[in-house]
Amino acid sequence: GLNSSGKLNKDGVEMAVSALSRFMAITRAQQVDTLIAFATAAVREASDGPAFCERVKKETGLTLRVLSGADEARYSAQGVLVGTPGVNGVAGDLGGSSLELAILNNGHYDGGSTYPLGPLALEGSSGFNEDKVMAKVRDALAGSPELKGGVDTFFAVGGAWRSIASINMELSRAPLHILQNYEVDAKRLLDLLAELTGGKKHDGLVAEVAKRRAPTIPYAAAVLRGVIEIGKVKSVMISSYGVREGVVFDTLDEAERLE
Repeated sequence: GLNSSGKLNKDGVEMAVSALSRFMAITRAQQVDTLIAFATAAVREASDGPAFCERVKKETGLTLRVLSGADEARYSAQGVLVGTPGVNGVAGDLGGSSLELAILNNGHYDGGSTYPLGPLALEGSSGFNEDKVMAKVRDALAGSPELKGGVDTFFAVGGAWRSIASINMELSRAPLHILQNYEVDAKRLLDLLAELTGGKKHDGLVAEVAKRRAPTIPYAAAVLRGVIEIGKVKSVMISSYGVREGVVFDTLDEAERLE
């Protein structure tokens, strides 16, 4: 409901505070001395985002850092590079409310942008509408500097895209179900994405593989379709590493990073 109300979902807020309270109890019991806690696009964009952070601080003692869109793009790129050092291409991190695109140049982050293309930002009151969603995606990405000139390898980050990769593994009877660095020819993947956005052909498999993410799969498929089409992407590679790993990597000294 964030897209229509501008506020965080009330049930989601309660679940989040409950989960954070539980994690804080665990970290105290384990005597953890360093905690890195951050929030992303939903809290950043919601009108009651600051109130949520204050409540978390009051009830759990945890201070949340709200990442900017630029922070998200940079940390996501760093996370991908932790898992796949030295690569060239574009990394894309699809979260609930936003998509971060980042240019990877010989193993270094070379700039990025954030786009309001997460499933929560695209959802309509009447449910998924392929034509409307694809129009929004293409409009948002039309001038993307990250996709300009074509992309050889697109590194896909995020749970919804990992679920789509798992569906592709099932359909192609992949001998190994290992998502990290799983690579698919973009043109072949477009066929599956078109099916996921255009009908109910794989509903049973989506429900089995994606479980709680199932409602977001058509939106995630639509965004990936748009990225591939506009960026003339040749290959899609899944990265299980993203913002979380990038944030941790940023705290390490140079020797630790090299290791």
